[in-house]
Amino acid sequence: MIDYAQDLGLNLPFKSYDVDAMLTKRDVELTSGFGGNAEGRRAYLAYVSEGIQHSQDWDMVMKYQRKNGSLFNSPSTTAVAFSHIRDPDCLRYLCTILDKFENAAPTIYPLDIRSHLLIIDTLDSLGVARHFTNEMKMLLDQTYRCWLHGEEEIFLDTTTCAMAFRLLRIYGYDVSSDQLSPFSEECFFNSLEGYLNDKTAVLELHKASQIIFPEEPILEELNSWTMNFLKQEFCNGSIYVDQPGESISTKV
Repeated sequence: MIDYAQDLGLNLPFKSYDVDAMLTKRDVELTSGFGGNAEGRRAYLAYVSEGIQHSQDWDMVMKYQRKNGSLFNSPSTTAVAFSHIRDPDCLRYLCTILDKFENAAPTIYPLDIRSHLLIIDTLDSLGVARHFTNEMKMLLDQTYRCWLHGEEEIFLDTTTCAMAFRLLRIYGYDVSSDQLSPFSEECFFNSLEGYLNDKTAVLELHKASQIIFPEEPILEELNSWTMNFLKQEFCNGSIYVDQPGESISTKV
């Protein structure tokens, strides 16, 4: 946005050295190495296309386009991509958002499934789920149909996939742990979530791994690496708990 404003000759209420510092930091980020997570970094650079603009590799970015026409279900990323390459599927996605929200847009869309799962999880945590049996069953049935159809809204989002697996299995739906095989330690840390060190996603994967049947090696491996990761992050002080003396194991 600052680049756009400068191109338009607008007088920004920022000191020039502050603007230069931000742009320099961006340039350093773009030229830094990929390390051991090349795919995760590429996904990250595609996701932040709005801040890269003219130096972006749009062919690389469009590899992350989803069936609904969006990039990462992000209106802002999709909009900036459309402004550069005029992709009709991007436009279709953006028009859908405008039809639904008119002159506003959410940060992520769609987010219905995760929102539904969070409602169910919260009702469970509060101990009042029995008062909403019919409503919860309706939401779980919808989620299960999406699970069976392999909906991207579930399977391209680690947190949503882990929550869906855990809650569907708890409530008796037939879901296979094979669907969590893409979240092995190696695969996760070579993904966007791994690049961003997404602790929420790892925590949800760990909680999902605890809903295990006999002889499910995928969940056994998942449980092992997620627990080790969370313990390490807790020891490093990057994970905090609500109550003094509460251990990370009690949170999961």
